[in-house]
Amino acid sequence: MGRWAWSSDGIDWDNDGTPEIFVTTGMFTNSSAKDLEGFFWRQVVSQSPKEKAAAPKYERGWDANNELIREGYNQNGGEPNVLYGRRGGRFYDFSGISGLNVAEDSRSFAAIDLEGDGNLDLLLKSRLGPQVRVFRNEWGTNRQVLAVQLRGTRSNRDAIGAEVEVTSGDLRVWQFVRAGSGYISQHTKTLHFGLGDKTTAEVLRIRWPSGSRQEFHDLAAGFKYLIVENSAEFKRQPFLTREPAAVLPAAIGDNQPSFVATWLLEPVPLPQRRGGPGFLCLVNGVKPACPPGVRFDVIDLSTESPDVAASYALFRKYLFDHRSDLVLPLLILVDEQGFAHRIYPSIPSPEVLREDLGRIHEPDRIARALPFVGKYYTAPARNYFQMGAAFLWTGYPEQAVAYLEEVVRRTPDNFFVHLCLGQIHLGAGRTEPAREYLQRAIALNEQSAAAWNDLGGIEMREGNFAAALTDLQKAIAMDPGESSAFINCGLVHLRLGHLQDAEGMFRRAIKLDPSDAEANAQLGSLLSSQGHFEDARKYLQKAIASRRDDHFAINNLGVVYMQLHQLDDAIAAFQYGLKFAPDNETLHLNLARVYIAKGDRSRAREVLESLLAQKENASARKILQQISGP
Repeated sequence: MGRWAWSSDGIDWDNDGTPEIFVTTGMFTNSSAKDLEGFFWRQVVSQSPKEKAAAPKYERGWDANNELIREGYNQNGGEPNVLYGRRGGRFYDFSGISGLNVAEDSRSFAAIDLEGDGNLDLLLKSRLGPQVRVFRNEWGTNRQVLAVQLRGTRSNRDAIGAEVEVTSGDLRVWQFVRAGSGYISQHTKTLHFGLGDKTTAEVLRIRWPSGSRQEFHDLAAGFKYLIVENSAEFKRQPFLTREPAAVLPAAIGDNQPSFVATWLLEPVPLPQRRGGPGFLCLVNGVKPACPPGVRFDVIDLSTESPDVAASYALFRKYLFDHRSDLVLPLLILVDEQGFAHRIYPSIPSPEVLREDLGRIHEPDRIARALPFVGKYYTAPARNYFQMGAAFLWTGYPEQAVAYLEEVVRRTPDNFFVHLCLGQIHLGAGRTEPAREYLQRAIALNEQSAAAWNDLGGIEMREGNFAAALTDLQKAIAMDPGESSAFINCGLVHLRLGHLQDAEGMFRRAIKLDPSDAEANAQLGSLLSSQGHFEDARKYLQKAIASRRDDHFAINNLGVVYMQLHQLDDAIAAFQYGLKFAPDNETLHLNLARVYIAKGDRSRAREVLESLLAQKENASARKILQQISGP
């Protein structure tokens, strides 16, 4: 049928002796009009590995699917439950006329005779509200039913695993006593046999789990029979008279996520370091009045940089499991360390604010954070790595640090987080903390090529070229497929003047990844310095094709065109580079030199004056004086 099925079973709802098939369906129905069913098949199922092995695309597909669901997307949403009835040897779709075709992300169901009248009723559990529905069976009330309850003696007391066969004329039905019925549910263990219009079960055979067998004859319909293992006697109880019942409309639940003032189970760092204790209020242009007697800091996101607004939007999105967007105003209760304790969707009264401020350090946080009394047997913990990764992957590594440091504090042996922190500090030029985290990462995992590669990068920055080569060679030995280690090795050899070794390293990196922008740019630059201009041009063009804003490669390509006396191409290259790096001094100076070579001093002056308007540059000033003279 193409639906997302959870629980299914064959139950004889209409008591004709053959089962109907009921299936609960639907995955996630949220408020969005967009459904992820196609995405799931394309990006998750199709990426499933054929063998047990690392499968990054498959894992990323699952991650993206789950994140989108948390943000309100549907997955197989709005799917009604299905009921098939058997008529004349075929099954037909009876979903709509049965009343069971609710589309509420149903999960499980249980069949049980709630009224004792012999007809199996239905309990339905769904994800959406009303989460529990009770359906009264009006289908099989005009047919005959016989029920059997077994009690084991040699077998287990509930007779789990017993097989019961009922025959009457051409009717022959088997059932088993089961523990567990479909998904997280349990039908009644009393077996109900619909006999159609037959008033007697001619033969009832039992095979007990112990292996013993029993047989009974001519059992009248309309009764529930209690049969004890290896006893020839049985007790029977007539079904209760069916009473009329009023049909009551179901109360539809509120299935929209709501945001109310919430105490956090544990304080959470903010994306910016803020003072406290007090309140931080995020607004968009309209500043509220500051309540007297409390610290009340206001951040007007309309006047802040877009990065500030983005960082708080990410903070709000990952603070709760439902990934909703930032809605202003947003009020945050902050302690003296800058950690959030409570989140408010609106600004409460000054009395509430002062009361909450005084409760920051009360010990029983869980009692305030949960809406009911209970006990945790496993302490709740926030996934700080997920928060840190969200900031890191969206281009805010500095904001990620506070959350990743929380991970390290809680799980100090987490290799991957030490590696991430080392890489963030290295990217920001903070070599000492970068070295500390990377060395800790290597202590936790000596086989990490990435950690050795990054540690080699630190040594290279500090001019320790011998130590850098040692670390980088370890990285290559750990993972010969790590192209960045070959590039870094090539850069070290360049610094040491080992040009042949450097060229070999860059070529090995390109062999691993022919489109690697850095490797092509470095090899092109090296070949240009050796006078191999045609080869240099090819590699530099490949670098720019992979990384269009690589002004290092763009500038070197312009220099190559100058050496090849293709001055118009050189001008085009330098002008293209200035689109991405308008304050780059080298691009300005080289463009001016090309214009001078073409005899166009006016254009050269424009370029140099443009640079000097942005910053002082001695070379530009000197060239400008030379071309402005007689």
